[in-house]
Amino acid sequence: MRRKVWFLGTISVLLLVAFVVWGIPNLFNLISSVRNSGDRLSSGSDTLAPAQPFIFALPQATNSAELFVSGTSESDAKVEINVNGRLQTSTTSDKSGLFKSSRIVLSDGSNNIKVIATDKAGNRSLPSQELKIIFDNTKPQINIDQPQDGQKFVGVRQQNTTISGKINKRASLAINQRFVYVSPDGSFTTSLSLSNGENLIIAIATDSAGNYDTRQIKVTFEP
Repeated sequence: MRRKVWFLGTISVLLLVAFVVWGIPNLFNLISSVRNSGDRLSSGSDTLAPAQPFIFALPQATNSAELFVSGTSESDAKVEINVNGRLQTSTTSDKSGLFKSSRIVLSDGSNNIKVIATDKAGNRSLPSQELKIIFDNTKPQINIDQPQDGQKFVGVRQQNTTISGKINKRASLAINQRFVYVSPDGSFTTSLSLSNGENLIIAIATDSAGNYDTRQIKVTFEP
């Protein structure tokens, strides 16, 4: 029994000595490390770059020369909006990380947009994914070759008339509210069943930027 008590006492003394020799210094080192980290952060020596910002979806094309860019980044960060590799404007994200720019001005044709976030310590993020938007405010032009405006059709055989023509740029086409296929070269052909009397034919072409052109002609039909 005495031997067991002596053994347990010896183990306890050895553990106490080990804690004093190694445990206490390591504990102080840990406390010091945490304190130094806090001091570095509070003193502005944060070196961690913000996460890569994200731009909310933009239209592929627009007929407006100006638009807003919005997205998410680190909270309270300065967000720079770059268009075609040049800084155009900057804003600051809110507490939740959301940001929205002032109006940015687009150039004719393709515009490549990226944003970069900078935190309060001056650390810069990687650029966001680049988004491309095309500025185009030129409307398409429709040319109807057949039939001619004011043309008259007589007899049942002419009741179904062919409508053909060409658009000068890529665009969708509707004739009397029906979709019409447009070939890659801009040409189109469709048919229309005429009603007795005067018939109004309305063609509307709309490009991807929202520009549109309207052409209308009148033809008459007698059975």
